[in-house]
Amino acid sequence: MTVHADATATDGMLDFHSLEVDHWWRLLTLLPSLREGTHGEWDNVRAFSTNDLTIRTSKPRAINLDGELKTKTPVRFSIKEKAVSVFVA
Repeated sequence: MTVHADATATDGMLDFHSLEVDHWWRLLTLLPSLREGTHGEWDNVRAFSTNDLTIRTSKPRAINLDGELKTKTPVRFSIKEKAVSVFVA
């Protein structure tokens, strides 16, 4: 799956998407767009890029991070520039 058509690992942005479909089978129609990273053009997909994001919900909801449920809402995501040093030999 491509999160965003123009996303790169070093662009300094968080690419957010929320699939807001009313029936699970509608996800099948989204599959080609999910592969290409163009799913943000659909009416039932909320997608945007940012460097800081807070998600709040009316009641706590599980948050899926890279395929694992790790925390619950409310949750804050932000970019921490130069947080990791990388040495390449």
